[in-house]
Order: sequence, then structure tokens, then C-alpha cells
Amino acid sequence: MPLKLASHDVENRMKQLLPNPLYDPANTSPAEQERIRDHMLPLMDDALKQALLHMHLMADYLPERIFLPKEGDSYFNQPAHYTPMSFHAHEYYEAFYLAQGCCMHFIGSHTLSMNAGDLVLVPPGVRHMPALLTDSCTAYSIGLRSSTVLKTMYHLIQADTYAGRFFSSTCRAQVKDGYLLYHCQEFEQRLTVLQELIAETPSIPTNIRLFLSYRTALLELAFLQLEEFIIPELCIETDDSIPVRKMLHYMEAHFATVTKEELSQIYAYSERQISRLIRAETGSTFREYLTDIRIRYICDMLRNTNVPTGEIILSSGYQNNNVFYALFRKRTGMTPGEYRMTGSVKKHS
Repeated sequence: MPLKLASHDVENRMKQLLPNPLYDPANTSPAEQERIRDHMLPLMDDALKQALLHMHLMADYLPERIFLPKEGDSYFNQPAHYTPMSFHAHEYYEAFYLAQGCCMHFIGSHTLSMNAGDLVLVPPGVRHMPALLTDSCTAYSIGLRSSTVLKTMYHLIQADTYAGRFFSSTCRAQVKDGYLLYHCQEFEQRLTVLQELIAETPSIPTNIRLFLSYRTALLELAFLQLEEFIIPELCIETDDSIPVRKMLHYMEAHFATVTKEELSQIYAYSERQISRLIRAETGSTFREYLTDIRIRYICDMLRNTNVPTGEIILSSGYQNNNVFYALFRKRTGMTPGEYRMTGSVKKHS
């Protein structure tokens, strides 16, 4: 719903709530600022909180507990014009839809020029600032809990789409920079789900929990529908390399028995996500990378030990000799016996 408070009204009401009328944020420690915010939050009504969401007078990092309703997983409102925006980040996902006009949107290290019909999704932790500086701009802001993406939006996470890759890459990793941008101008009339979100009534329904769950489901459907018509701009910079390296080290230590299901249970990623992460890090599929580890182990054992070939094959995890011999010949160009003999000659030459 549109904001009801002008900038000067917000400033006056904030001053009335301050425990110290001489409070100066520029000369107050972060710990003291947090204490003052905690004192003021219980005293604010919804209109003031919604105004602060866009004016960011309190902090440049917005926690879910302040701005998302206790009853549901999302908020939906219309940002005001000319409010004193600043760079900020938050714990939740934000979908920013520009229905009319044009504006600049600064996201991380990127500057996006948005036109009517553009929809951009900003992940948690990424600093951004939309600039609605003309009367012709009409925008809508949708906030979504990070935990909701993990718990209920599994269709998006599992889908082999841009939105699926975006959510699967950002819902568990620390995001440094990035966004997902859809240019919807040519398809606005076909995006019925998105239009339903925009047209929803601001009146309070009888069952608020059911209403908010319905709104979250509409948002998921909107992204699934967008993928049918539009190829978006996808930009993600995360610290995913850390968990991926842990997975790779685990595979190297347990190559004889490791499975994707096992990695999924240990690292809390779906098997599809694990496949994507390993391919992005190594350029190989899970099976190809595991085969490389096993072949390297077998080659090392053949060169440096006298353990029978059959025992080496079993200890590497291969149960089918025919499959192993075909893979080994494909990788080395020779049989295990030939490789051992060549290795022995090189070793003693």
C-alpha cells in the first residue's frame, strides 16, 4: 500500500520516540545506536515502520524481524517518491518491480537503468539503492524471507531455470554482489500472476496467515511464469567456493564409497545443486570428477606398490571390472598391467 507519511512527518515522529532528544547518530557508537533502535521499535506503528523501510533513517542493514510481518513470509508495498534513500542491505530477498516510468537502481557494483515493466530481484546481503526521482515512477517492492525460499519454494530451487540457479546459489551462500533482472515489457499482458500480486487488495483479510501464504505462492508462480517467456540477466558473486572445496576434499578422502546423496545429507544441498556447484568449480560432472580421483589413486598404486591389480580396483570403489577396464583404457590408453610395467620401467630407469 502507498506510504501515508511524508519525510518531515517521519523525522518528527522519530524524534518523539528517542530516549534522548539530543541523540546524534553521527557521534554515537554502533552499540548505542542498536540499543536505541531496540528501545524505539516496540513504540512504532506499522505506518512508521513502512516509511522507514524506504527512508532507512535507522540503519543501512534491515533485519527481517522489523520489516516482515510476524504472521507471514512477505511484505508488499509501494515505495514513495523522493524519499532520502541510501545504500542498504537486508536479511531478506527483495523483488523490485517498476510498473511505470524509468529509474536508476544501484545494486552492489552495478548500475541498472530500469524501464517500465522491469523486475529485479536483489538477494540478501547485497547493498542497493533504487532512485525514484520523478512523479512518473510507480514501483512495487516485495520482501520475502530467506527461510521461506528454503522451506516452501522448492519448485524454484529445483527448477533448471535462471530463477532456480539464482535462488539455489544465494539462499545458503554469503552473497557479495548480484541480481536477477527481467525485462518484461513485451510480455506484461501475459504475466497474469504478477498482475494479481500488484492488484491485491490492501484491506486486512479475515485469515491473515492464509492470505500471506497465498501471496508467497503467487510470487513463486510469478517467477516460474517469467521463465516461460524471458531470458533474464543473471549476475551472482558468492562465497560458494568454500563449501564446494569442502565437498571436493570429502570426495578425495572417501572416493571409494562417496555418493551425491551422502554429500547432500552432509552439506545440506540438493543433489541437483551439488552437481551444479561441482561443475562450476571443476568443469566436470560429479561422476567425471570422482572417476578422475579413482583413476589417479589406481595409477599411483600401480606405480608404487606390488598390491595385486584386482585388490586395487576393489579398494577404489569399482565393483565391475569391465566398466573399470574400459574407463582406465580410455583415460590412459593402456591396460592396468601395461601401465604398471611402464611405470616400473620409468621408476627404475
